[in-house]
Amino acid sequence: MSSGEQQFRESLRSFRWASSSNNANISTSKPTSFSRLAENTSNFFGSIGNRVQGYLPVTANSAEQEDDWFTLTRWQRLVGFGVLFAAGALCFLIAFVSLPLLALRPRKFVITYTMGSFLIILSFALLHGPLAHLRHIFSRERLPFTIAYIGSMVATLYFALG
Repeated sequence: MSSGEQQFRESLRSFRWASSSNNANISTSKPTSFSRLAENTSNFFGSIGNRVQGYLPVTANSAEQEDDWFTLTRWQRLVGFGVLFAAGALCFLIAFVSLPLLALRPRKFVITYTMGSFLIILSFALLHGPLAHLRHIFSRERLPFTIAYIGSMVATLYFALG
């Protein structure tokens, strides 16, 4: 891990929402509305994680942990998932708005729709972990569907842009 990345991770640990520690090390005289919102959000997602611990495909044991670069807290994974999923949904929205112009400008539709698909796939990869997600989509049962989906995206880009 590079020193810049280590310094960045250390600076993130100083934020209450990015650390997994309790509120014992933070001393504020009067709680603000933002601190109450952050605390409620943290408690909400923590309780969800405790309730569905056995159902999440994210592994907690150290034998199956991925590389140090891929280790993120649950909150960081949820935020990243939400951002990528929202970006993918925005790309889908732009693609569907440009659908009436498909005969005139097919490239705009193809690029935004394919980018939306790619961002949605990345959002789930971030949620489950990149290597675990790749193992999942390339498993024996899912391999034909994965090849067909990725092949259709590549073929669509090739014929629209080529």
